Amino acid sequence: MRPASHACIVRSGSGDRAESWGSAHHQEGIRFENRNSGAIAAASAVVVGLSGLASGATASAAPSQKERAQALFEYIEKNPTNYTEINSRLLALGQQPLKVKFSNRAAPVDAATAERIWKDRKSKKKPQGQSGAVTPYSVPSDAFVVSGYLVPKVIPTWTNSMYVGEWDFRDDYVNGSDPDDVASIQWLLPSCAQIVSTTYNSYKWNGVRTTDSTMTLYDGGLTTKAQITKLQDRASGVELNVDHGHMTTTANRLLCGQNWKGQIGAQFTYEHNQDGGSVLGISAGWGILDISYDGAPSTRQLSTNPSYHTFT
Repeated sequence: MRPASHACIVRSGSGDRAESWGSAHHQEGIRFENRNSGAIAAASAVVVGLSGLASGATASAAPSQKERAQALFEYIEKNPTNYTEINSRLLALGQQPLKVKFSNRAAPVDAATAERIWKDRKSKKKPQGQSGAVTPYSVPSDAFVVSGYLVPKVIPTWTNSMYVGEWDFRDDYVNGSDPDDVASIQWLLPSCAQIVSTTYNSYKWNGVRTTDSTMTLYDGGLTTKAQITKLQDRASGVELNVDHGHMTTTANRLLCGQNWKGQIGAQFTYEHNQDGGSVLGISAGWGILDISYDGAPSTRQLSTNPSYHTFT
């Protein structure tokens, strides 16, 4: 299994500052929050404040449902591939079991199966340093896979939904030349919903975090509801600096009202650019990730099937 990642944010009037904690392999993710969602932030602060007063806020008091819900989202941001633990927490909150979708599987799988898939994928990889079967100017069909899952709700009165997208290259695939890769989460949301945060991390094959030198937020998706990150993938010897990683985004429906009814959806897409050609432009929307290049580089784009949830 790949190591867990950790994410937090420090809020200040001048912006957000990421802080490091944990071991060298368990460091902070980078998280961006929508600074234009003042109404959501203010309302959330009031809810949290009232919840603390109502519960008595003692050291020995059991956490409220809202506190457990918030703790679950924070846990997912830090540990997005700990599927069985996430599933256990969802079930404890009375929600449906977690279902994970993979680009190389026709149907979604449960949490335990998803963890077995990743373990099996690791066990079958060639030792790092052996050459993979890579044809020049062609991205192998099995060079990487993507996966994703939707957490539509955790308690009835909470209006946040989260989607997690992940990618993983074969450890023996090290074709990361000068061009950038692109990852995107695309949402199907009502116009009253807002994107409130985006978190991402990238790693080498051995779990060493590379986020600070590889990943940047290209578009927060405040108007398009599609978040885009660029990855400066590079190969050094037998190591690819973006061997695996993830994105998480949170959408909030507070402005839609507690009684809003309708469908939401989300999916994850990753495009690997192997052999050159600088990126000229990127656009994304529901079900679409379109990238224009200078030249005709060898690329491969993989997506998860969309995940949906209907609020009734």
